[in-house]
Amino acid sequence: MLLMLRAGYVNAQRIVDILNWKDPLVEPEEEASGINWLGDIVFDHVSFQYTTGSRKSGHYALKDFTVTIPGGSRVALIGGPGGGKSTVLKLLLRFYDPTEGTISIDGVDLQRIRTKTIRDAVGLVEQDIFLFRGTIRENIAFGRKGATDEEIIEAAKRAQAHEFIVQLPKGYDTVIGERGMTLSGGQRQRLAIARAILQDPKILLLDDSVSAVDAETEFHLRKALDEVMKGRTSITVTQRLRTLLESDLIIIVDRGRLVASGSHEELIRTSEHYRRIFERLPGAQAMIRRAVSSGGVA
Repeated sequence: MLLMLRAGYVNAQRIVDILNWKDPLVEPEEEASGINWLGDIVFDHVSFQYTTGSRKSGHYALKDFTVTIPGGSRVALIGGPGGGKSTVLKLLLRFYDPTEGTISIDGVDLQRIRTKTIRDAVGLVEQDIFLFRGTIRENIAFGRKGATDEEIIEAAKRAQAHEFIVQLPKGYDTVIGERGMTLSGGQRQRLAIARAILQDPKILLLDDSVSAVDAETEFHLRKALDEVMKGRTSITVTQRLRTLLESDLIIIVDRGRLVASGSHEELIRTSEHYRRIFERLPGAQAMIRRAVSSGGVA
């Protein structure tokens, strides 16, 4: 009986939470003007807690997080699992608002910008790639109404996807998704990158978008990512050596807090935390040995 009462209480509490739930995002009555989308991003003492129903979790996914990202920078976001990296991306897309502090783009508080405006201007390429049942053409054009065939094909070429697409049974009209043609992980990722290129976002967020693939596929994906990151602010959640070395700014997050930020050259000299992460990456030891033998710094 006691167990039944407890179960009943838990279920009742869930219902109360659902009934009391309110969308935490408040759209501005009048959107801020003068947004240039140059990509200058500032997190100013940002803290964030996820909520369960109407209650805060009690755990800070981010705590007093302050960092400045200059427009046009290539940024690598690194740290351990559950450290707050994905939360940074979600806050930039305004899936949530900070519990404390502010986030601004080009000097404008995100809470003064409508969510549709933000998500039209900020592109996301995730590791868990969303492809729906439909043609390849429809999947690439998702989120970009009115895209022409020429624009879709050009985006696919820049994403290193056109060559494999035209070899499929019906090319761009091949149906993929549930009960459709099955694509490899690398092919799915290139379609996601093509989608991002077609969207032409002002800011690009990538969540470890090059997962475990063979060397040839990674080469094609890297070329595609280089193409899509040209001339725009990009933030990549990664643990890949090459991405760190090519980044203008590396941000280390651990347990929701900023540990350090700077270029690879700066952090390898000043941050023990970064050195520990770096030394565990595939290929790092060989790079360190070459640097030592030549009298340089990794």
